[in-house]
Amino acid sequence: MKLFKSLGFLFLIMLFFLFSGKTAYAFILYDDFNNNLINSSLWSDYILGNGPIISEANKRIEITLPTNSTGVVFGAGYKSICQLSGDFDIQVDYMLLTWPPENGVRVGLNAIYSDEISYQVERVSFGPTGDFSWIQEREVYLTHFEDGVKGIKGTNDTSGKLRLKRIGNTFYGYYLDPNINWQTIHAGPAPVDNEVNFGIAAWSHEANFAHQEVKVAFDNFIVNDGELICPIIEVLIDIKPGSFPNSINLKSKGNVSVAILSNSFFDATTIDRNTVIFAGASPLPIGKSYEYINYDELPDVVLHFRTQSLNLKFGDTEACLTGMTINGQSFKGCDSVRIVK
Repeated sequence: MKLFKSLGFLFLIMLFFLFSGKTAYAFILYDDFNNNLINSSLWSDYILGNGPIISEANKRIEITLPTNSTGVVFGAGYKSICQLSGDFDIQVDYMLLTWPPENGVRVGLNAIYSDEISYQVERVSFGPTGDFSWIQEREVYLTHFEDGVKGIKGTNDTSGKLRLKRIGNTFYGYYLDPNINWQTIHAGPAPVDNEVNFGIAAWSHEANFAHQEVKVAFDNFIVNDGELICPIIEVLIDIKPGSFPNSINLKSKGNVSVAILSNSFFDATTIDRNTVIFAGASPLPIGKSYEYINYDELPDVVLHFRTQSLNLKFGDTEACLTGMTINGQSFKGCDSVRIVK
C-alpha cells in the first residue's frame, strides 16, 4: 500500500474498514455522501453553463440538467481537493433517475489534469444529433482517454458502477456487469507526469443535448488504491472546554480535556482517534463518542490526555492537536494555554 503525503510530510495510510455482513473492505478514501452536505475538505462543486443544478440530497449527489440548459459545454460535478499521484484505482456508483432515450448526456468518473484536460470512463446516452449520430447503439459505456472515444459498448443499465485505474502509462476503464464482474471497456494511454485531481460529473454539449430534463445521482465514491496528496485542514479546538484561561499545571497527575468542534465544513465525529496527537500525547481510551460543547447542535468530540505526557513547558502560550479523519484527511487545530507551576 502506498503512503499518504500532506504538505511535504509522509504519513502511513490508516486503512478505513467498511463492514458489510462478515466481509471487510479496505479503502484509502470513502465518501457515502450520507450527511447531505458537501465535505469541503474533500470536494469542491462546480457548474458549467446555464441551468444545471447540483446538491447533496437523499444521501447521495444529485445533478439535474433542465430542458433549458445551455452552453457550449454545460453540466455539474464534484472535483477533489486532494490529488492522486502515480498508479491509482477509483470507483463510484451511478443512478440514472430521469433518463429519456437519446438525451445527449454523459455521466463520468474523471481524472482531472487541468481545467482544460480530463480523462474519464462514462455512461452515455447519445443525442439525436452530433458527432455520434451514426452509431447504432444509443445507450453505451465508453472511455475518453488520450486516444479519444473508445470501447463503445451498448447497455440498458440505469444504475451501476464505474471504475478508473491508472497503471504506469495506461488508463483502464471498467463497468460492473449484472453478475458483479468488472468488465473492461477500454485500455488507453495515460499521462504519468502529473498529480491529478479526480471527480464525478454529468454534462452535455450544445450540439448533442436533446432538451429533455435529465437527473442523475452518484454515491459511494471510493479510492481503492493510490498515493493521496491532501492539504491539512484547520479545525477549531477548545482546550479545557468551559474554562478560560486554559491553565495547565504540568505537575498535575490528572488529565486535560480537548474538544474538537464540528462546523458546517468539518464533522468531528469522523476523526480517527488512533491518529490524534495533542502536544505530543495520544488520547486516553476514555470519554463519550460525541458531546455537544458549543450549543450549535453539531456533535463535537472531547478527548482526554494525561497531563504529565504533554510536551509543554513553562512560557508556552499555545498547544496544537493534529490527526486524520477515517477518510484519510489530515487536520490541525490550536488553542491558547497558560502554563502554571
